[in-house]
Order: sequence, then structure tokens, then C-alpha cells
Amino acid sequence: MTDTATNARPFGIRDKIGYALGDFACNLSFTLLSTYMMLYYMQYMLIKETDWAWIIIVGKLWDAINDPIIGGLTDRVRIGKSKYKSWISIGSIGLVVCTTIVFLPVPGASYAVKILLCLLSYMVWSVFYTMVNVPYGSLHSAISDDPVHRSSLSTFRSIGAGVSMLIIMLLPAVVYDENENLKGGMFIWLALGFSIVAFFALIGVNKLTTERVNVNQPIEKKKQNYFQVLLAFAKNRPIWALTIASMAQAICFVGANSMNQIVFQSYFRNTDILTAVTIASYVPMIVVMFILSKLVSRFGKRNCVLVSCAISLLGALGMLVFPFRYTEVGGSVDILSIVMWTLFLMIANIGNGLFGVIVWAMVVDCIDYQNLRTGQRDEGSIYSLYSFFRKLAQGIGSSLVALVLAGLGYQKELGSAQPLDVATDIKTGYVLFLLIGLAIMLLSILVVYNIKKSDEHRIHDELYNKNIACPALEGDGAQIPGEVAEAVFPDVDNQTNNGITNTDKEIFNTDSNLCNPEEDKKDDR
Repeated sequence: MTDTATNARPFGIRDKIGYALGDFACNLSFTLLSTYMMLYYMQYMLIKETDWAWIIIVGKLWDAINDPIIGGLTDRVRIGKSKYKSWISIGSIGLVVCTTIVFLPVPGASYAVKILLCLLSYMVWSVFYTMVNVPYGSLHSAISDDPVHRSSLSTFRSIGAGVSMLIIMLLPAVVYDENENLKGGMFIWLALGFSIVAFFALIGVNKLTTERVNVNQPIEKKKQNYFQVLLAFAKNRPIWALTIASMAQAICFVGANSMNQIVFQSYFRNTDILTAVTIASYVPMIVVMFILSKLVSRFGKRNCVLVSCAISLLGALGMLVFPFRYTEVGGSVDILSIVMWTLFLMIANIGNGLFGVIVWAMVVDCIDYQNLRTGQRDEGSIYSLYSFFRKLAQGIGSSLVALVLAGLGYQKELGSAQPLDVATDIKTGYVLFLLIGLAIMLLSILVVYNIKKSDEHRIHDELYNKNIACPALEGDGAQIPGEVAEAVFPDVDNQTNNGITNTDKEIFNTDSNLCNPEEDKKDDR
């Protein structure tokens, strides 16, 4: 059991608002780049699609590599009194500068200069973004060890992200001209303004939240063993399920987001309505958020994700088969097509949005899972490795979108005036991205993720409320009682079912007679 500060301020709305400000700040920067950086460099700076493809892969690979490095530093190196907040403060300063430089408007520069600006500015930005985002994500499990508190933090984190996304959703009204082409010169001012707001929001995170878990534990002066961290991560089956699902989400939703912008530029030829459509597409997710805690309490996180992804698949299928009408240059937009596209997109976004909300609480469950297996929490390392794969997937997604656009005959010089066959193929390609992503998300949680509803409660009851597992955090030779291990690994002898080896069983000193594994199956309804 981790130490909890007895003299700390009680958990409350101050922590929730403070934590929400963190994802608000991070997503102001991240969503601006993920939504518009590709369009900015391809349509305004006129970088080739194939060059963007390798630039973003290299950039995201670097971005992903520095995640576990910084995660390990936050676990082993404390700057000041706080384990995580000092890192957030340092990173926030660089984030202001680098977000602005990414959108430096120099369309008249040589092609080589534009390539270097695109690559290097993104790589430096990613270092400071990681320096903020990894410790911010790890802060979640340090604020409270109560699962109800953690779920509320995840909800407020999503609210913060949602507010920043709403702001980005409003941008089409100002960043496109009367011909539906991008006004690239204004992005540097948008980036500067958003960065300053994000800087003060991150100050709010540090001022409003309180670290209650582990705050009194001294940090051991030892080197980070990355091999052991990687080995433990590799054996953590549920974190791999989340990693696969999150990679699919990053590639097929985040990566393909720019394609939806191009659909409204070149197929529907109406970017004015894009803001309303994008906002409307997230309405179901917002509605679900108000009852999410009750849904999770009743059905469990895993089942909520499964049902929402299945529903979303129906929406994506509707987008694929419905006969949407193409808008000619200078023609009027078909209202029915816009309405039906919006309706189907609303349904398709349910699974994406709900997973995006729940996943952070599920990651914390995976940290507890690893705590039981290894006796070490390593929040920063686990979170950073998970983030490593997410960011790598974002690069793959953006790169893949650029290559698909090039393969479909997209001509950046034409802007919104793409031929009918090209515009139609781009629309179909975007829908296929959604379908494939949702299918992978559904299968990974259904087949691989093995923390069921009953396991969530048992992990908390045994590991936290009863303080049974406290010795496991303090050194070698600690034993976790069999009922705890069986609650998490109900089929501990069945290596095929959940990948737990006999060595794992020995670690937990498991006595299979202490728990009836059939109870897990009964509770997973």
C-alpha cells in the first residue's frame, strides 16, 4: 500500500478543477497541431505529401522515444518538493515558445528551410509537451488512491480536454477564406494566444491539486532499469490491450481528423458549417459523460467501452453506404447530406469519445495490476511507455493519411477545387479509417483486456482498503496473499488464457483454494 499524507487537504472540487486545467492546457497545443499542422504545411507552406509522411514519422518516433526517458526521470528524479509538478512548470515555458514556432509563416523560404522548420520545430515542441504531459498523467494516481476519486479526475480531465477541443472546433469559422482555402498567416497568432492561455492553466494545475499518495516516501537513489520496466510492461496484458486500442484510435480518429476537414473543403464545399458539424458530432459523448459514472459503476469500464464501440460501428457503416451528394463549385450544399453525415458522425464518435474518457482510469487500473505483479508502481514509466505507442501511432496515422491522399490523386495546389472522383475517394477513405479503427478497438478490449468489473473492485478492496499489499512496495521478498492474486488472475494456472506464468504465481504466493475463479465470470455481465 502506498503512503497517503494524513495532513493533506481533503480531496474535493479544487483537485478536480485543477486537474481538468491540465488536459485543457495540453490539448490546446496538441489539438491545434494534430488538426491543422498537416494542412498548414501542405496547403500553405506547400510541402509535398510524401515529405510530410516521413517528417511526421521521424518527429513522432522522436516524440515517442523521449516519453519513457522523461517518464523514468519523473519516477527517479525529484526537482523541488513535488514529484511531478516541478516538471510540469519547466515544460510549460518551452511549450509556449515551441507551439508558436511550429506555425512560423515563411511560405517564401526555400523548400529545404521549410522542411527543416517543420521537422525541428516539431521535435523540440514534442520534448516540452512530453515534459508536461507525462508527469501530468502520472499526477492522476498521486492525487488520490480512492477509485471513486480517480474516476472523477478522469471525468474532469476529459471535460478539460473537451473545452479545449471545443475552442479548436470553432476555428474553421476564421481560418478558411470565402473559397474554402486555408488562411495560413493567422496560425502563428492563434498558436501564441493558445500557448499563453495554456501556460496559466498549467500554473492552475500546480496551485489547485494536492499530491496525497507517496508524498512522504523518499526517492531511492538508483539508476532506472529500463530493461526491467520494458519487461514488466510486456507482461502487463491489460496495458497492451489499451495500447492496441489507443493506437487504433490515434491512427484512425486523430490521424484522419484532417481528412474530414478536406471532405468539407472539397466534397461538401462548405467549411462554414464544419464548426457546427464537429460540435454536434460530440454531443452524444457529452450527454454520456453526465451518466458515465453510473454506467461504469453498473457495468464496468470494459463493458462500457465494448458496447459504445459496437454502436459506433453502426454509425460508421451508415457513413459508408448512405448516398451523399457532391457539391459542385459554386453550387448549393445538399442539406440532407450534411444532416445525415452529421448524424452518422455523432454515432461513430460515441465509442471514440467514451473510450477517450474511460481509458485514463483504465490505465490506472493497469498500474495497480502491475503493482500486484512486480511490487512496483512505476506510474511515470508505465504511463510514458503507453504514451510512447500512442504518439508513434499518431505519427503513423498522419503519415498514412498523407500517403493515402497522394495515392488518391489529391493536389494541394488546387486547395478546395479537387476533382469529383478525388473528393469522393477522400470521403470514402476517411470513413474506412473510422471503420477499421473502431473494429480494432472493439476486438482488443474484447479479446485481450482482462480486468473485468469484479477485478476492479477486488484490486481496490484488497490492495488499498485493507492495506494487505503494503510490504510489496518496500523491497524484495514481499508476498501478496493468494486471494489478491486470484482476484486479478482468476485463471492463474491457465497460461494460454491470460499469459500468467508459474513464475508469476510464485511471486504472489498463490493458493488457488482461497478464491473461486468462477465468481469473476459470473460478475462479468
